[in-house]
Amino acid sequence: MLLCLHCRDLIDLVFNLCAYRTNASMQYLTVVSVLFLPLTFLAGVYGARVLPELSRGAPAPRGRPGQGVEVRTPPPQRTDVAGPPRPLPAR
Repeated sequence: MLLCLHCRDLIDLVFNLCAYRTNASMQYLTVVSVLFLPLTFLAGVYGARVLPELSRGAPAPRGRPGQGVEVRTPPPQRTDVAGPPRPLPAR
């Protein structure tokens, strides 16, 4: 019975140490996110639409706010240009 209590205490100690380390890393990630999330938001808002227009002197793009820019890509190239594969020679 005494051995069972000591084992239970050791298991609790391991879980508490793991929770302490997780808590310390979460505190660090919270500080980093508090610093960088507002900067990321501001860079996304002002960097995407305001700065390129001001630097080039171009008029503002037309469209509704939040409407994305359409990007057209060329169609994929054919890989079977040489024709079907040739049959293997008979032995």
